[in-house]
Amino acid sequence: MALPVLVTGVYFGWFYSREKTLTWNGTARKYRLHRPLWDTAGEKRPLVVALHGYADHPWFMEAYTGWSAKADREKFFVVYPYGSSGDRDKNLSWNAGSCCGTALSENINDVGFLSNLITHLVQSYPIDGKRIYVTGFSNGALLVMRVAAENSEGVAKFGTMAGSVGGRFDSSTYFRLPTPQKLVTMILIHGKKDQIVPYAGGVNWARVAEFAPFSETARFWQDAGAKLKIVELENVGHWWPGGLLEWLSTGRRGDFSATDAMWEFFQQE
Repeated sequence: MALPVLVTGVYFGWFYSREKTLTWNGTARKYRLHRPLWDTAGEKRPLVVALHGYADHPWFMEAYTGWSAKADREKFFVVYPYGSSGDRDKNLSWNAGSCCGTALSENINDVGFLSNLITHLVQSYPIDGKRIYVTGFSNGALLVMRVAAENSEGVAKFGTMAGSVGGRFDSSTYFRLPTPQKLVTMILIHGKKDQIVPYAGGVNWARVAEFAPFSETARFWQDAGAKLKIVELENVGHWWPGGLLEWLSTGRRGDFSATDAMWEFFQQE
C-alpha cells in the first residue's frame, strides 16, 4: 500500500496543480490552483475553494477528495489554500474560532484571507464570480461555517464534511458562531461514527477538542433560515467519503461520494 500512496503524493504534490503565493495583510500565503485540463472553450468557469483539515495538507486533500479530477470532467477551477503553522505547532491549521493550532492561538484572520484570495482569483483568471463555492473537511469545514456566518459575500454556496458550529481546542474559550449576516445555501454532511468531530458532540477521541453535536449544527443553520441540505451517513467516520482516506481507513470505498454530492448540490438552481 505504501508505494501507491507515495506515487500519488508525488503526482499531486508536484505535477498536477500549481503552487502560488498571495501576499495579504503583510504575510505571504500559499495556495494550490488547479485549472481544468484541456479546457479550450475560453468561457468563465466556476471556482471551488477546498479547505483542508487540521494537520492536513492541500496536495493531500487534492488527492483524497478527487476535486481536481472532478474539475477536469466538469470544467471548473479548484483552489486549495494553505492554513498556518508555527514554531510550537507545525501542523497546518485554520482559525475557525473553535479550532485549531497556530491559526487559532495567533488569531489569524482566515475569513479575511479567503475573501481576499477569492477576489484575487476572480480578477486574475477566467472565473465566474457568481459561481463561487466554498467547501472544507474537519477544521476546514469549521472555517467554511465561520465564513458563511461572518462574511458570505460573493460565495454562492457552501459545503461541509465533518463540521460544527461550536467548540473549543485545548484550553481555549468555547466558541459559538455568530448569527449569520445573510441567508446562505449549504450542504452539511457528517458521519455518525466520527470521533474527531463527534456526531454526538462532546470531547473528541483525541481529547484535545470539544465540539457541538451535529443536531445543534443543523438546528443553527435551520434557525438562521439557510437553504439547507442535510446528509447523515451511518457507517462513516472522520474521513472524506468516496475518497482515498476512506480506502486507507476501511480498505474500501463506499457508495457515497462527498465530492459528487456537493458538486450536484452546487449546480442546482
